[in-house]
Amino acid sequence: MAAVRRVYALKRVGHAGTLDPFASGLLLVFLGQGTRLVRFMAPLHKTYTGVIRLGIETDTLDSTGDVVSRCELPGSITSDLIAAVFESFLGTQQQVPPVFSAKKIDGVPAYRRARRGEDVQLEAAEVTIYRLEVTSVDGDEVSFVAEVGPGTYIRSIARDVGVKLGVGGHLTALRRIGIGGFSVDEAVLLEELDGPATLRPLAEAVSHLGHVPIDADQRSAVLHGKQVFPAAAQTRSESEHRVALTCDGVLVAIAEPVGDALQPRVVVGG
Repeated sequence: MAAVRRVYALKRVGHAGTLDPFASGLLLVFLGQGTRLVRFMAPLHKTYTGVIRLGIETDTLDSTGDVVSRCELPGSITSDLIAAVFESFLGTQQQVPPVFSAKKIDGVPAYRRARRGEDVQLEAAEVTIYRLEVTSVDGDEVSFVAEVGPGTYIRSIARDVGVKLGVGGHLTALRRIGIGGFSVDEAVLLEELDGPATLRPLAEAVSHLGHVPIDADQRSAVLHGKQVFPAAAQTRSESEHRVALTCDGVLVAIAEPVGDALQPRVVVGG
């Protein structure tokens, strides 16, 4: 984040979703008023590619940790069996986060307690896996692609796949290739950041929300936190609790319905 602050000469910089130190790929970065939108990124699906090494377990569930067990793969571990086990993880389920994670216990990240040698026990949380597909098997290494909902740990998937196969496993490579409608193919490398030329409109960040256009007078009201009654709001689905208010295609605020009106909750300007 320090490099981004230097390029754009801004103090307020935020991001939507950390990456493990050994991982690579897409990171959504928000600047200035845009940092107020980070909270709305949480529901977006994330897509990853990675590699699981079967037969070896580590304490961190990835290649940066210490080996805690290893075994030879029996001949019964076939590509078809591996694919079937992967498929069995699809859907909503309970998943135990890695001990070496940022999950907090009494305000202290679990990884700090683990590094101090404490006995760390984390509770399972509900996660949803929408896609978990084997792309290749090369000996004890399984390459895959995964699309997951919020709070899902790919390292935990690697652990659980290994457990279900009866041989253990850990993650050796991980790359985030998508967040919602954003793809790593459209991303800009950190060293290629070039001021405003590499920025994307804030409206794109909330494309997953319903968009309601407002006129210039309504924009002025929204900027002062006042409710508006745009005609287009009548076309909103009743299930939409938040919508993006835009003026000439530029994001002004995120609003919620209050009766027949839309009440701005997060104003970003525009």
